[in-house]
Amino acid sequence: MTELTKQLKSHTPWNAQESRDLPLIIQHLENTPDVFTRRSETAHFTASAWVVSPDRTKVLMAYHNLYNSWAWLGGHADGETDLSRTAIREAMEESGLQHVRLVSEEPLSVEILTVNGHEKKGSYVPSHLHLNVTYLLEADPTEPIRIRPEENSGVDWIPVEEIADRSSEPWFCERIYSKLCDKVRAKYPPNPRIIEVAAALIWQKDRFFVCQRPENKARALLWEFPGGKIEPGETGEEALIRECQEELDITLTVESICTDVTHAYPELTVHLTLYNAVIREGSPKLLEHKAMQWIRAEEIPALEFCPADQAFFPAIRKEAEKRRA
Repeated sequence: MTELTKQLKSHTPWNAQESRDLPLIIQHLENTPDVFTRRSETAHFTASAWVVSPDRTKVLMAYHNLYNSWAWLGGHADGETDLSRTAIREAMEESGLQHVRLVSEEPLSVEILTVNGHEKKGSYVPSHLHLNVTYLLEADPTEPIRIRPEENSGVDWIPVEEIADRSSEPWFCERIYSKLCDKVRAKYPPNPRIIEVAAALIWQKDRFFVCQRPENKARALLWEFPGGKIEPGETGEEALIRECQEELDITLTVESICTDVTHAYPELTVHLTLYNAVIREGSPKLLEHKAMQWIRAEEIPALEFCPADQAFFPAIRKEAEKRRA
């Protein structure tokens, strides 16, 4: 018995659709020749990737050229029998993501999908069935994404509550996407190691303040914006004022939120909120950091920043332009 056969036979159907589809998928798996390739023209295996953000509030979807709709990621097995690998490969190829995490090796869902006959690369493809197995993946919404022109014309992180409005395929919204959202909500809660962090974008005219991390901490000697973890009961502004007093011996006036990002490091996921601020009292001292600088936006490339902080750069450049005006 193959690993996929074991997984499918142990899969607990979520609803009537899965209860009816699952036995038929297993039947094809055990009896249909070439079922992992498109040589089996009437039915063959595909894998889909339901790619969620660590906080489970967004799903990565693509605007598929063939269906003229926002849809999940995925594709044909094309001979690969480990469909989780297919899902990962297709998600990365279609979106440009460089890092994804398989949340569970067990399938998230199963479904038989109908595909109408269509033209592809100048040849007619007859109507057929996709024996689809879906896997749950997690990725960082701040990581760069891009389209794959031969397959899609858009890639975006879509809030869960907006999926039905963005997709133009009612059957998928009603039967598939709503099921996947319900299953994730019930079985896969948000990543418990998401840490809320406040960071300061401290301005001095059109220059801002950055610090170099010490050698004895994670991401040693990378540059960052000062700040730290928001403790229970604190607001982001309160945490920022406390952290800068402790780390730099300065008192801040916090002005407004510049931007925020979520970033997944190997050991934890952080949600960072970057606040515009100015120094109300004191001069920065190196109490914890290795070095410090005042720089302009155009000088950012000269320093190597922590990966999470790099996602701040577009918003910082816009803010710097406003302060120069």
